[in-house]
Amino acid sequence: MILPLLSASWGWSESDEIHKKNASFMQKPAFIEELYRNNQIVTQTPSLFWENEFNEQIITRRNLDKKDKPEISIQLYQKSSYTPEELNKDVEKIIDEKELLGEDFTEKQKTDLREYLKSDGDKEVIESAAIAIAHAPPAKIEKLFQKSGEFKQYVGKPFTRSELIEIDDAPSNWLFQYSEIQILFVEFAHALRYETIARRHPLKVRDPEGKISNEDLEGYSIAWEIDPRFQNHGAYPQKNVHVNSGHILIDPYVPESGIVDLSDQKSIILYHIYIKADPNKYPFGEIPTFLKGSVVRYISERLANAMRREAAKP
Repeated sequence: MILPLLSASWGWSESDEIHKKNASFMQKPAFIEELYRNNQIVTQTPSLFWENEFNEQIITRRNLDKKDKPEISIQLYQKSSYTPEELNKDVEKIIDEKELLGEDFTEKQKTDLREYLKSDGDKEVIESAAIAIAHAPPAKIEKLFQKSGEFKQYVGKPFTRSELIEIDDAPSNWLFQYSEIQILFVEFAHALRYETIARRHPLKVRDPEGKISNEDLEGYSIAWEIDPRFQNHGAYPQKNVHVNSGHILIDPYVPESGIVDLSDQKSIILYHIYIKADPNKYPFGEIPTFLKGSVVRYISERLANAMRREAAKP
């Protein structure tokens, strides 16, 4: 569907505003840097047996690079920061409830409450990062995200509906997608705005003739958030979710030799999600840690395997 909207009324401006906003509250995984520095990644995954226990998982560069059965390394964060908007909501909710009981809050008490909630983190959030290898160059992987309206077709579950929203006069690095998602017992819907930034990496490469040289190879960073301007849109309603933010880094994969083979170029993908459903309907804070881990693995593996499958097509 094409929405004929005046660009001035929507405040179009090509920028990296979503990247900056997400970086202010999401964790900062350094998996790619760690992998290249140490040839391995150490992450924590929830134990299958005890809700609050986490196991260390060590994934080597070689294991990630297995073509027959490549591994996916996943980090489930035990504590997530608030978004500014959700922090304001929770502060106001607590103050309103206390004032209904006849309690008054001084400005200092309001400040102390805000700082306490910030330090305690948002317990209704599921946040995780995953890293995987795909046997295709970054440009091919990035093109798959340009087809986000087809996620239901080539990813399948958890997407029950996906549709690209075309908007006149939107910047070239913006993309809009409406999706309906079901994860276990959670069903939600939203319109997301994706923001893509291309980056150049100076690397040592080997061409198909075997010649080694230095070349800048392109990578991509894709960040997203729920676009509030669609919140009450009849065709694309927001339902049962407060926050769905994240980013994907798609960079050239550098093997242990330090030389990228252009005849068999691969990508390393970092997939980072931050989701908060409506806690009145789906209280993530009450879900056992091991179940959150299974949800994260399900989402990450479905997306990673779909990307690999599509990228392998000619």
